[in-house]
Amino acid sequence: NAEGSSSARPSIDEDALLMLCTKDDDAEAFQSLLLNYQPKIYRFLRQLVASDTLAEDLTQDVFLRVWRARK
Repeated sequence: NAEGSSSARPSIDEDALLMLCTKDDDAEAFQSLLLNYQPKIYRFLRQLVASDTLAEDLTQDVFLRVWRARK
């Protein structure tokens, strides 16, 4: 049934709600996005660059850009 299949995967609606709250300057919502996505983005970037430090800097840049473009 469709209801059961949607509960087996993470809800996109939760992330959309966090983004909408971030748009309205909700720092806690932004922090939730950061905690959810920072490790994934870091791992992805670490595969592309040869330095842990550079991957960390790029990851921070991603979230800084999200915050600055939130409106």
